[in-house]
Amino acid sequence: MKQNAEINILMVDDHPVIFRGYQDVIEHYLTESFCVDTAEDCDTAWDKITATKYDLLFLDISFPYEENKRFVSGEDFGARVKEEYPDIKIIVLTQIEDAFHLKNIMANISPKGFLLKREAKPELLADCVRSVIDSISFFSPRIKRIIQAGTNMGFVITKTDRLILHQLSLGTKTKDLDKYIPFSFRTIENRKRKLKEYFGADDDRTLLAKAREEGYI
Repeated sequence: MKQNAEINILMVDDHPVIFRGYQDVIEHYLTESFCVDTAEDCDTAWDKITATKYDLLFLDISFPYEENKRFVSGEDFGARVKEEYPDIKIIVLTQIEDAFHLKNIMANISPKGFLLKREAKPELLADCVRSVIDSISFFSPRIKRIIQAGTNMGFVITKTDRLILHQLSLGTKTKDLDKYIPFSFRTIENRKRKLKEYFGADDDRTLLAKAREEGYI
């Protein structure tokens, strides 16, 4: 980023009180000039990103389900930003601590900064933002430990998998999934089978319960 240029930040979280805390850190610990914008859901955030040039994106992963939304989760939103706006540096702040899920976030979003919310003390968050501004990746200590000691990444939960879980959670029957997901029934059925294997689920109810427990839906 250019020296002395104003840095545009978009903060996306469904808890507005979080924004104030992040802004306080920026104002008190950093000397750069910032312009901060906020959004409480991913659809609003996407509209803002398509209309405004942002340098940094502060992104939560977990959002409550709402009908007729374009994004299933913050992870889907972050992956879309990564794909279409690769110059935006993403800082993920999450409560998720499951190693496999964190590694999926890494694979799908490739955040430049990655912190657990409960670790995000002012000094640590300031260090993260400062590093990301300088194009240096910054992962909090616990994120590093979880990812380094975590699971084999032979299986990654993709956007298609999350759409399958989402539709099943809405009550969509397996035989009708290809009406909502742009893949063949055989492909969808194969992905669903692999999801059940990963989650150790014998039926759809158990699959959805475990996926909810780990924050995928």
